[in-house]
Amino acid sequence: MQLLACGSNSKGQLSTDDAIDKHTFATCSFYTSSSHLPPTVTSIVSAAFGANHTVVLCENADVTPPERCIWGTGDGTRGQLGTGIEMEVRRFRRLRVGDHVFKGQYDKGGDIVHIGACWATTYIVCRPTGSPVGLSRTSDILVSVGANDFGELGAAQSSAITIVSFANAIHASGLVPSSPPPVFRVERLATGLHHVIVVLHIALIDGSIHEIIVGWGASRNGQLEIHQHEEFDAAQIASSASMKPVKQPTRKSNGTAAFLNTPTHLYTVPGDEKVLSMALGQQHSVILIQKKDGSTKVLCGGSNRKGQLGFTSEIITMPLRSVDCTWNGTYFETSSEPGDAGGEGGFSILAAGSGEMGQLGRGIARTTAHPLPGPSVTVGFNVSVSPAPASSRAVNSQVIFPALIQKARLDSLVCGSEHVVATLSYESEERGDTAGTVEREAWAWGWNEHGNLGLGHTEDVPIPTRIWPPSINIKTSSNLAAGGRLRKAWAGNGTTLLLID
Repeated sequence: MQLLACGSNSKGQLSTDDAIDKHTFATCSFYTSSSHLPPTVTSIVSAAFGANHTVVLCENADVTPPERCIWGTGDGTRGQLGTGIEMEVRRFRRLRVGDHVFKGQYDKGGDIVHIGACWATTYIVCRPTGSPVGLSRTSDILVSVGANDFGELGAAQSSAITIVSFANAIHASGLVPSSPPPVFRVERLATGLHHVIVVLHIALIDGSIHEIIVGWGASRNGQLEIHQHEEFDAAQIASSASMKPVKQPTRKSNGTAAFLNTPTHLYTVPGDEKVLSMALGQQHSVILIQKKDGSTKVLCGGSNRKGQLGFTSEIITMPLRSVDCTWNGTYFETSSEPGDAGGEGGFSILAAGSGEMGQLGRGIARTTAHPLPGPSVTVGFNVSVSPAPASSRAVNSQVIFPALIQKARLDSLVCGSEHVVATLSYESEERGDTAGTVEREAWAWGWNEHGNLGLGHTEDVPIPTRIWPPSINIKTSSNLAAGGRLRKAWAGNGTTLLLID
């Protein structure tokens, strides 16, 4: 199994033993291994990206119970790679932050369940081993390390390792008294450039579990003021079809400071609803809520200068599965059947926001003069494209994939700073031994200044284009596993990671 990377690498954040941008996929190096995952790592659970640093959550499934650890690479000069690596490194090294937290915190040990990163800050969520939240007497611990320019550490005072306190935010929710402190789980963690939002599961005395949404960090543009989308003034929302930006944020901060340096209660999720997905951009936040009947509603806040909150009513009322954000864009995955949120039907991706670098995947980019394509029109790169039927109600917002892959299943949708990567899978129709096997591919589009799409050039790409398996015309590293099977994909700030075997 190998971890591959391409794109921006000025501080060694691609872990390729150098600081040179990679325009095609190269193999990441670990401190104990130059071309494969370390022997104690059987898989990579997740990845998080700062401006110039990368952290990955690794797992060893060969032991019982499975063990997890964190590896990091790139710029560590502000402490974002934890204590002991306060320098620039160009190869993944083991971070000891989790070990520090577990020691003395959990009697029976713990696990790392989430990681995240802002511009120069890293987050780690640790959980006690064993009982679920309703039966446990110990809460999760969220640790932050690195820069604190906009309150990103979640504490008024900076320290090398900060354990974030949620006591005030939980009390402000009105669900429980301040004493004794309730047990909670950090169910979801999302990060923008300088702000953070988490979903907490709170265990009440009666045994019920409630969700609250908490945030901190930069807030000048209202990105920490969460409201249901229908409550926004429609006259201020730019049309996602016309992409005409508004001059001011959709909502202004109500007299708050430029940032919040401690976790603040933002929203209490009604008992019959749950957070389905959430994502943060540079100055905006979007949260997808699933209601009791299976339909969804959208909460959002922040800047709409690029139309990133300009969702049409057609998008809002569709069966949405997930949401992700670039710096200045918002992307929804939708299923084909009404009320099928999170289902297994056909997919389409709906996009709103900045499209000047091809991020919207509809044939418009600053490096091409192609117009918005109609059905079955060839647009650049010799790819025949036509809209998939799943989003006929919002065709003007739709990312346009080639017709030949419309029957594929969307396994994951991840957004980098201004590029997007979709992992698609489909069943092989070839005869013989390969018939019925599942093939998986990575398709990407958008900003490509650092070669972060792995296509061997630095021109922006305005329509979804396959990046893995690579074209036979694209050269890759000599030790790259040619034709390796794609497992997972991640996108960061001008970077892309692929896990293959």
